[in-house]
Amino acid sequence: MSLTYKNNWREKSMQCLERYCKIWSLVLATGVMLASCEAVHESFKEDHLYARPQPPANWTGEVSVQAHEPIAWIDALQDTHLMALVEDAQRSNYDIAAISARVAQSRALVKRARADLQPSADLAVRGEQRDDERFNRETFDRNSAGADVSWEIDLWGRLQSGKKAAELNAAAEASDLLFSQQALAASVARAYFLLIETKYQTDIANRSLGVLSDIHRLVRLQYDNDLATSQDLALAESDLLTAQENLLRVKRASRSAERSLEVLLGRYPSLTLDTGSGFPDLPSLPAAGFPSELLERRPDIIASQQRILASRAGISQAKRARLPRLILDAQVGTSAKRLQNLFGSGNLAWALGSALTAPLIDGGRRGAEIKSRMATERGSVAAYGQLVLDAFLEVEEGLDEIDILAQRETLLAQVTAKTESALAVGQTLYLAGETDLIDVLSIQQRVLDAQSDLAQLQRRRLDAWVNLNLALGGHWK
Repeated sequence: MSLTYKNNWREKSMQCLERYCKIWSLVLATGVMLASCEAVHESFKEDHLYARPQPPANWTGEVSVQAHEPIAWIDALQDTHLMALVEDAQRSNYDIAAISARVAQSRALVKRARADLQPSADLAVRGEQRDDERFNRETFDRNSAGADVSWEIDLWGRLQSGKKAAELNAAAEASDLLFSQQALAASVARAYFLLIETKYQTDIANRSLGVLSDIHRLVRLQYDNDLATSQDLALAESDLLTAQENLLRVKRASRSAERSLEVLLGRYPSLTLDTGSGFPDLPSLPAAGFPSELLERRPDIIASQQRILASRAGISQAKRARLPRLILDAQVGTSAKRLQNLFGSGNLAWALGSALTAPLIDGGRRGAEIKSRMATERGSVAAYGQLVLDAFLEVEEGLDEIDILAQRETLLAQVTAKTESALAVGQTLYLAGETDLIDVLSIQQRVLDAQSDLAQLQRRRLDAWVNLNLALGGHWK
């Protein structure tokens, strides 16, 4: 009896499989034909080029045409304090942590999209006991166990398009993270340079206040002896008050720069930073390469390119969602009144099935989804074009600024040297009794003003050098 049962079960199983194979063959043949039509309809999208400004053959500034060679521009500054601060910021900055979380989220979405292409299986075990009043409250026991396997066949590539979109979005997030790390390094460097400058300026402001206090004291003495007018005294007092106000302003700027740097490091702004004693030496100008190379090098531009491709994959996914869906199902299970008989002979049951569903009425939801994703693509293309223009502007401005600042620093260094030479002559004449002290102090004030301007210009040159490296897509390490 048992052998007969098994033979009948096998025969019915083979008949059922043959029936379903015929159905699936017909469905798959229809799917291939429809997918071909869909591929022809979608193919024009793949041939579109990015709508972007065409770069010139070379930059407009007077720079040598050399291929860009990425340098570790923070290391190139050879400032151990700055290196440590940048490393600390990369570990502790909250904005970087938030972007890193988005990268992790996007990678998880890629894994989910890939899982949609694979079969899924669920296992269920159930025990039941109930009383039925129709049978004098007889108690029924029923135990069951089974597995349900489901697999959506990706006939038209809808799920594949979703996977592609997820992968491209994840790549864009990773590129955003890379550019954010570079931008953070640049922000830390600029804040560090500003803090050093404010310390220079504080020292200069203190010395300037001392000089103007001496001038005010001498003018007061002259006024008391009728050797100076009230106008001279008023001007001396005005200069002294201006110097006092300037010292307060510079000290405030120094504290503000230090607090800003601490926040970039993910710390409470408590004014406890340790910085270097002076500006690092300015490295040589980086090779700018060609404008067209910039589009393949800058992480933020690459991220924008990847988002365009992701939006196009999303459009393909949305369009293919209007086509029928084929889902294959298989169930196998067993049930018995007694738990010990659950896997006994004759209790096994199985089923194979398929479902072909097609959208009928959705109130325009799928059409609206397609329009929404097409609008997203247009926005991504426009944002890419503007980003490219901004990137070209940053490089052109950076090259121009570095050139002009270098010329200005040369002139200002000469101004500083001349005023220092004049001060030395004035001090010699004063010691020989051939000039007044007030004249010497006036020259000394001009020296301090020139030194202040020079310190600011040196900081701006370092800022411009960092900005140019960032604009060229160079990495900080």
